[in-house]
Amino acid sequence: MSVIRAGGETNEVIGTAGNDHLGGDDFDNVITQWVFDQIAVQWPGTGALAQDKYLWARVKAAAEQAKIELSASDRAVIEVPNLTPEINVRCEIDRDTFIRLLNVPRSRGPGQPRLAS
Repeated sequence: MSVIRAGGETNEVIGTAGNDHLGGDDFDNVITQWVFDQIAVQWPGTGALAQDKYLWARVKAAAEQAKIELSASDRAVIEVPNLTPEINVRCEIDRDTFIRLLNVPRSRGPGQPRLAS
């Protein structure tokens, strides 16, 4: 999390907190792996599908859209039609599940926890 003061033509970073090594791809990969885990539950014996780079890329594209949706909504639907001839993926992820997957505690409200000045 970053606190930024924006004014005029300049922006000033007031403070930051959290894991600065996490980025958008990390979040996409967490959702992508979760989708493959859901696939393995629904279609037993398909655990190796996550090793296929083409299939991973298709699911990751849908996972990225879900991540974007979760920034404005409590839920997102992930759809990957014809992942394989037998598998059409459709699953729903909610924001609480996403946060749990990231193992990130939710903020208790604006300014909580406070950043050191």
